[in-house]
Amino acid sequence: MFNVFKFPNILSAGCLVLLIAACGTSQKRGDSNFDINAAAAGLGELTTALHEDMLLRRKMDLFAAMATDHYVVMVPGGTLESRQENIDGAKNFNVTAVNFSNVVTRTHGRSAVVTGRWSLMGRLGKQDMSGDYEFMSIYEHVGGKWALVAESITRRKTLLRSLAD
Repeated sequence: MFNVFKFPNILSAGCLVLLIAACGTSQKRGDSNFDINAAAAGLGELTTALHEDMLLRRKMDLFAAMATDHYVVMVPGGTLESRQENIDGAKNFNVTAVNFSNVVTRTHGRSAVVTGRWSLMGRLGKQDMSGDYEFMSIYEHVGGKWALVAESITRRKTLLRSLAD
């Protein structure tokens, strides 16, 4: 005779086995439908918009929303700045133009690296900062959105200037 009290336990055990098997064969633990390349589509444009907001318009809202509390940036000259130091420093810029080129997004796991160049016309206080720069922005995909964790910005030198130094 069929015991009705054992049936739910057998069904629960069967579902648990199926769940374990499904998780074990997924591409990403816990999220088999996650596609990093699809998630990163448009991240280069978002990065350029973020920098335009900070440099041209002195608007820090997008940066403040995306940068983690432990964000760090290496600015030209090799100085490391925190999230708040970067916000405070960007407010001191007087930029009249910034143009981006060679913006490329690379992905790995749940991380993305956006690299590119920008040409800048402007000043930081009394110092002329006009010139060409390269940047690298590092993101992590957390909780369904991108978080900015680190950046590096370096001044580009021509070959002749590099040899002269």
